[in-house]
Amino acid sequence: MAAEAHNACANALLADGFLDDAVLAYTRAINLAGGLPRLAVYYSNRSQSRLKLEEHQLAGHDAAFALSLDPTLWKARLRLMRALEALGRSGSASDAARALLAASPPAA
Repeated sequence: MAAEAHNACANALLADGFLDDAVLAYTRAINLAGGLPRLAVYYSNRSQSRLKLEEHQLAGHDAAFALSLDPTLWKARLRLMRALEALGRSGSASDAARALLAASPPAA
């Protein structure tokens, strides 16, 4: 199964509340992606699952790594901010919030 198929499966698992399974499926997508441009998105998506599992440290690592790959991912910025806030790192969370506001999300 290709990386994008694992990502799609993980998205469905996340939506249905199967958070641990979603993390595993995102990890499979990451492992198969190699240097694909969507690798940053897979890390950002896994960060969302980890936030919901209250694995804030791991969520923050995934979001930060996603941003290191693609600094334009505003969802990764949002997830990093949420993880930092949950970890009680209010100064860093404020910095992340300012960066999020500076990066305008795509129009809905």
